[in-house]
Amino acid sequence: MRPKGLRQARLNEAIKEVLSVVLLTRSQDPRLRECIVTQVACTPDFSLATIYYRTLGPAEGREGLLAALEHAAPFLR
Repeated sequence: MRPKGLRQARLNEAIKEVLSVVLLTRSQDPRLRECIVTQVACTPDFSLATIYYRTLGPAEGREGLLAALEHAAPFLR
């Protein structure tokens, strides 16, 4: 998704940076340290953001990473 304006692009990038730092430094689950945030796409009214990510680990660890992200979602919000 391409941002519609400069404000939306800056917000997408800011969310991406903050999430990346939080996942690396503040998360207690070691599986979250293997997560790389690749893209953030906010809706035009900024009420919802879609986060795209990938894992550094093997493909078998994707389910574990997804479970860890879902468990950490309240903290990350």
